[in-house]
Amino acid sequence: WFKPQQGGPRATQVNAIDFSPFGKPIFLVGCSDGSIRLHQMASELPLMQWDNSTAGQAVIALQWALTRPAVFFVLDATSVIYIWDLLENDLSPVAKQMFFGLFFSLPITGIWFPGTEDHNSILPLLKSVEILSHPGHSYPKGAFSETT
Repeated sequence: WFKPQQGGPRATQVNAIDFSPFGKPIFLVGCSDGSIRLHQMASELPLMQWDNSTAGQAVIALQWALTRPAVFFVLDATSVIYIWDLLENDLSPVAKQMFFGLFFSLPITGIWFPGTEDHNSILPLLKSVEILSHPGHSYPKGAFSETT
């Protein structure tokens, strides 16, 4: 059970948690109902909550970008990766992309990303993660399905 920003407590399974790597007492939570929440250690209520960002698909992994405090990545149960940049858009992901195949761990971030038999299809994601690892850069336009 958790207390959402609005309404009463609701039951959902927590599938993923990642603490901010920037020394702030905040953490992300990804849930079985597809909701994503940003919490601070001092409160049981989330600072921010996104209920429909994965169209109800369970979040199976999430992680902060290691060098950009407002950027994080989410992987849902249908192999869709969402890129969030809260400075650019705090209501929805700035990009998303579906991938098929096996999962592999990307050493840059440590998050599990889906791989494919044709590794060329994963290159836009790897390029975006590399770009997002450097402050002041944005994801490459056209590399992902933009969400507007």
